[in-house]
Amino acid sequence: MTTPLPLIETLKTSTNPKDRAYWGAYLCAQLQLKRYLSMRYQEKLGLAPLPLPQLVNGAPLWIFAFDEEGEVSTFTMETLKALKEEDVKRTLMKQFWFCYQRAHRSETYIYWMQRFLELLLKVDPKEALNGWAALSVFAPESVTAAERTKYLASDPPLRLQMLLYPYLTEKERRAVLKRGLDANDPRALYVKAESYKYGNAYWRRAMEKAAKFGDPLACARWLGYLMEKDPTSEDAKEWLRLCEVHPDGFPVWEASRQYWNRERPCYDIKKAIALAERAASLGCTEAFYTSGLSHLEGFYDEEGKVSDELPTATPQRAALGYVDMVAAIVEPNPGLRSAEAAGALANDYLEGHFVTSDPLMVAYLVAHAAIHEDVPEDETESGGYLAWWLYTLYRDGFVFKQDDRLAQKWLMVAAERHHPDAIYNAGIAFELGQGVEKDPRKALDCWFSAWTRFRHVLAAAKMGVAYQNGAGCEANPKAAAFLFNEARKGGVDEALLVRLGRHADNTDH
Repeated sequence: MTTPLPLIETLKTSTNPKDRAYWGAYLCAQLQLKRYLSMRYQEKLGLAPLPLPQLVNGAPLWIFAFDEEGEVSTFTMETLKALKEEDVKRTLMKQFWFCYQRAHRSETYIYWMQRFLELLLKVDPKEALNGWAALSVFAPESVTAAERTKYLASDPPLRLQMLLYPYLTEKERRAVLKRGLDANDPRALYVKAESYKYGNAYWRRAMEKAAKFGDPLACARWLGYLMEKDPTSEDAKEWLRLCEVHPDGFPVWEASRQYWNRERPCYDIKKAIALAERAASLGCTEAFYTSGLSHLEGFYDEEGKVSDELPTATPQRAALGYVDMVAAIVEPNPGLRSAEAAGALANDYLEGHFVTSDPLMVAYLVAHAAIHEDVPEDETESGGYLAWWLYTLYRDGFVFKQDDRLAQKWLMVAAERHHPDAIYNAGIAFELGQGVEKDPRKALDCWFSAWTRFRHVLAAAKMGVAYQNGAGCEANPKAAAFLFNEARKGGVDEALLVRLGRHADNTDH
């Protein structure tokens, strides 16, 4: 019996030119991701090298837009013709930013940045303009003050000057901002607005003006403020409509967020997903993760079932979803979305969803996800799931060489990020002195934290044992009895209670 191909892999066997084009975009993203992960983690973590996808028509796919002579390849021309215009733009911008991240390492990347922008000019001159501004500061640390001054003295367009604003000295910023404000430049108005305290009269007046002049960030911020203040007001409704059709991705993403919010009267999951996809197609990095998930997984109703009314995953949609997830992972400043995207894609490679199962990719992606995972702000909100996953890989020797020291390190990281099981197991480590100095008091503190914050029943049982034996505290039979009873209510049986009590003697654990 032949095993069916994963969803995206079916594109490879298709003779349809459009399918082949999406297959090319997928391979391009896959190679981009593998190079990105290898560059950061192969040597650092001692992992085996990731095998790269095969070449297509003799041209490396990460520069698939050109052949070896620097001309547009036949394969690429077919791809560009078959893909929709918004997908062409999205692909080109992702390739541009991929090179942008590495431009300080080699002039080759700068060359390819220029070539991608030349192609992009034919699709979207506005995005190309943003790209040229980024290209001019491809490596801020290598641009001398004299070179920057010379560039500004050449009187580049004000729009470009404002795009360079974050890289300028304080003196240069003041001069550029003054020119921008005198000319009512949208970005200058936004920068000025953000200098005021959020929500006060000065901030409201300045932000509304910046939004009315069309600055994307100002439009998104102003919409967010209006919806927070009164989502039923006519102003809020009008700005929601304006942000939906904005030519920049960030306001569209903010509109998507408002439709996604169940507490808003405008709540509409279909519209939220459609706008998230549009925001991603316009290059909004915040939207890549959401769009990627919706393309890969299909759409679900409120009960978690695939909805008949909404589009489900298809090979072409899955390929675009993969491209978006890669874009979220390799964004210039990886953060929470990058970690979430890497974790989601790691699960796909583990289970063989949409792509061929690949344990090595799982290891690389989980490492990236764990490193960039955020800590929840609320003490009662659980987190650390990606750090916990990496802990289990080191603990079990899955792809990584089994390493108790690194397993212990990531266990503690997961505990610091509020993972309930990690906090509980950190207590066991302190109880037994596994990788840390033996400390009954710290063990008790961990179990107390896991029980009071997350109602971890095993932690309640271990606290009961501690109070019964006076380990890390004074013996308190009444407290022990109460905690044992709470553990029983949570499903801990007598045999397990006895077993947990033996941890202190370092036996049967």
